[in-house]
Amino acid sequence: MADMTSEARVVVLDRLWPGDVAGDLLDVVFGWTDFTRLRRLVAGQCAAAGLTGSRLDDFVLAVHEIAANAIVHAGAGAGGRLILQRAANGLRCLVADHALQGAEDPAAPGCWVPRARDGSERCEPADADTGRGLWLAARLTDELSITSGPESTIVSLYIRFE
Repeated sequence: MADMTSEARVVVLDRLWPGDVAGDLLDVVFGWTDFTRLRRLVAGQCAAAGLTGSRLDDFVLAVHEIAANAIVHAGAGAGGRLILQRAANGLRCLVADHALQGAEDPAAPGCWVPRARDGSERCEPADADTGRGLWLAARLTDELSITSGPESTIVSLYIRFE
């Protein structure tokens, strides 16, 4: 399934990618307390791999947005896992979180209560102005794919070296 939003493409896959990975550059588990350090690690590894200029800045921002989503959607006290890989003619970053189960809170109509696997809850307005992180990440990278399953959601970002 593909969704076009302006010039951005979001492609949702039901399988992982072909064997285009040449090696892991970074593999870390993270939470809110690691967030600033994570961005520096990603920027350093991407630069060392040869990504430069605005492509570097764009990719690091896209990864930051997706990592923030992983933390927000994983529930209180949870986080995500980030794997940065050298791929065919570029870099691929995989960010995984834990799947949520949720429902509208019957005690507070219009309030969505996500339930993370750890049982934590938080209330967000059902019409909350969210969702721009995926759109932005799709605009800043050459490919964005989402693989979702019962245990986690994995977002893959790919950018070519130019």
